Amino acid sequence: MKDLLASPRKGSEHGLRGAARFFCLILTGVQGRAVVRRLHTSTVTDVARNLRRYFAAIHTARFHEEAPIPDFVLLKSLALNGEVTRLPAELASELWLSALFGFPLSRTFLTLILTRNRVEQQDLRMGKWKVGRERAALLQFYFTTHGKEISTDKALQPSAGAEETPKMGLDESSNDRAYVFGRVLATAERMQMLAQPQGLNRTLVDRFFAMASVRPKVVFTQLTKLYGYHQSKAKRDTPPLARKTDRLWGDLLFRMNADPNSPRQDVFGTPFSLEEQGRFSLGYYHQRQKFLNDALQAREERDRRSGNDALVAENISTLTTEETAA
Repeated sequence: MKDLLASPRKGSEHGLRGAARFFCLILTGVQGRAVVRRLHTSTVTDVARNLRRYFAAIHTARFHEEAPIPDFVLLKSLALNGEVTRLPAELASELWLSALFGFPLSRTFLTLILTRNRVEQQDLRMGKWKVGRERAALLQFYFTTHGKEISTDKALQPSAGAEETPKMGLDESSNDRAYVFGRVLATAERMQMLAQPQGLNRTLVDRFFAMASVRPKVVFTQLTKLYGYHQSKAKRDTPPLARKTDRLWGDLLFRMNADPNSPRQDVFGTPFSLEEQGRFSLGYYHQRQKFLNDALQAREERDRRSGNDALVAENISTLTTEETAA
């Protein structure tokens, strides 16, 4: 039982099951006195099932992803320069209790994730992205705790079995305007990389992400103009990759207008809500991670054919532009 309760902090899953009653009494110390903060009653089976859903939710479909992310690493991603002491003290307990008992994460938690996404600085040479693996995992977990799919506003369908967990990763069938627009931004960034193979210190994501995540209508026209410029140059330098990227771009624009809940003439008529901002960030992360996974897989296959069994480095700075856009 001790190992079960410590599993989120250690980032290691535990398979304990049992129908025994489970009691959780939470105390804090105030000036030498113990104060009861919360009492929760459940069963060992329920706690174990909640933890399995938690570990499934924080899985980010990263290439060669093996162990789950420890919760202290997740929390560090929410703090400036990773200084956890800057975070509210109750944040860690909220995440831990949500993992154990399935409590919905608060909108304060969601706001903190989105704020860090907007202000985080990219550094492509160091492999540092606008939306990192940890905050993407937290966003996926947030929507799961609220019974929502991660790529649409739809409620999660009841599982056919108790062991079934929601699927994480890129949802290519989603027509949700926020999720798809996140994918659009990642695709525009990809075309820019094809057009400027000498390498980039900053991409259009640094310029547009903050505004695009809240008021996409303000930046959409300018984003499409830049995309057209990069597309023309990329088609001259790397025609096959540029055409492949352009097909994806066209499909994504169609998907935004195919959303039956959005006016066809003005898909960005209203700013994104907090939840839509979360889906926008996930759409960007999932599409960008798909590009990277494909490149790493291609690298691994080439190494295998050449007899090199060494592990593929998971640092995007070691990949060529062609590999990144594969």
